[in-house]
Amino acid sequence: MYRSLADIWRGFQKNFYPAFQHEWTFWGYLLFHASIFTLPLILPVVAPSWIATSALVGMLAARLLLAARFRHPLWTVLMHPVAEVVLLGIGVASWWRCRTGRGVEWKGRRYLDRGAGGVGVRE
Repeated sequence: MYRSLADIWRGFQKNFYPAFQHEWTFWGYLLFHASIFTLPLILPVVAPSWIATSALVGMLAARLLLAARFRHPLWTVLMHPVAEVVLLGIGVASWWRCRTGRGVEWKGRRYLDRGAGGVGVRE
């Protein structure tokens, strides 16, 4: 289905923001991901402390346990920080394109925001 990072970006961007019924739930989701899965990667560098290091170790341990449980390769754990940054980027890009009226494109069609929780297609 997806053959490149650009395809992944466009495919997920189409549904990301419109999947939320309220804007506050969208931003809450992004804030949750940023604080739980991205901030622990940054804190030990910018504000070293045992709490920051514990948060990083806990987050990576949880990701490692999930990888083991679902038999994902180890490299998926190592790529987790990149995946989180891409997730946040896709979310913000989806919000921006929907809120500015530009819509998102997928397979030659443009999807326009039709209010909270709905998109319409304009070819």
